[in-house]
Amino acid sequence: MDPAITVLAFYLVIWGGIYLVGKVLKAERFGFVLSPLYFMYKTTALNEWIDSLAGKRRGVWRTLGNAGIAVGVGLMAYAIYLLSSNLFNLLFRVEAATSIQPVIPVPGLTISWESFPYIVIAISLVLATHELAHGIATRVDNVPLKSAGVFVAVVLFGGFVEPDEEGLEKAPNQTKMRVYAAGSFTNAAIGLVALLLFANFAATIAPFYTTNNAGVEVQGLIPGYPAQKAGLRPGDVITGINGGPIHGVTDLQHAMSGVSPGTGVTISTPRGDFQVTTDADPNNSSRAILGVSPIRDLITYSGRLPLLPENLPYHLFRVEFWVSIVFVSVAIINMLPLYMFDGDRFLDCLLKALGIGRTKEIRITVSAASLAILGLNFALSILRFGFIKL
Repeated sequence: MDPAITVLAFYLVIWGGIYLVGKVLKAERFGFVLSPLYFMYKTTALNEWIDSLAGKRRGVWRTLGNAGIAVGVGLMAYAIYLLSSNLFNLLFRVEAATSIQPVIPVPGLTISWESFPYIVIAISLVLATHELAHGIATRVDNVPLKSAGVFVAVVLFGGFVEPDEEGLEKAPNQTKMRVYAAGSFTNAAIGLVALLLFANFAATIAPFYTTNNAGVEVQGLIPGYPAQKAGLRPGDVITGINGGPIHGVTDLQHAMSGVSPGTGVTISTPRGDFQVTTDADPNNSSRAILGVSPIRDLITYSGRLPLLPENLPYHLFRVEFWVSIVFVSVAIINMLPLYMFDGDRFLDCLLKALGIGRTKEIRITVSAASLAILGLNFALSILRFGFIKL
């Protein structure tokens, strides 16, 4: 059977079982809302926790909320600019375009099994922190919350808050803008922190781990080229060339810069040594190549304390990578002035605060334009690059 069909069948069976058990036990009596691929737990108990957070240093929260308004305006403008410029590139300069596609986290289909757990963690965290920020901003200005809770949708975990819409509608425009911008502002801030940690990963873990450059990992081989003919395999680690140590890609490039095409070299790996006769680069006949591509630095970590697991940095590195991407992406797209996004309601309040009339007509026009830009980015990205598997 096709692996994709097997994965889908597995999801359907698991979720079908959860749904049937919930119905038999009448889980709705306990605050659960069930559907075949989704369940949600509503409670007012979380309201008290959100109230306590909002009640502490209320002035600080308001200051952050006002900063969020300014950031919200910037994110909205940037979202429109980013999508518009990328659409132009997709139409006229494909080589400069970026593929912008919706992410549906189905392992084995849209996401590799290797990336899947890290993406699920990132998306679940972005949903939870986004909604918590909305809840705190709502209660800081004493707008009531109906309920709060948690949910699971297919493989994603998250939280939600349900403001009293009537109470929020009566609130001043500044309060509403703080509420609508809070989620994206929080996501952007966390995303930037994660990006800084990711960019300086070795420095941030230095107090706990020693970083070791262990060689160059061969992630792929070019068919018919010397490395494949000599017997190297994807996953091999190049640790030496002609007896000299190779600690990373830079060392490998430096060692190969002095080798002429047709020259034999000895490649050392943990599996043994391989004799490889180099070929000429098709793009530069004076340059020797092995035919290993793609390659990357193999970095290992040693804990400075006995109980620190050696594979923890590996997982932390990938969590930071996906958190930075997911949080920043959601912060930007969510402020797009498109119906059902926070950006649409934020724009409405902003227009009213500036004393601009005919807000309904402006919102409809801007929302339609945003939908067209986003939809064309999705369609042309798939047409130009195909479906991207993360």
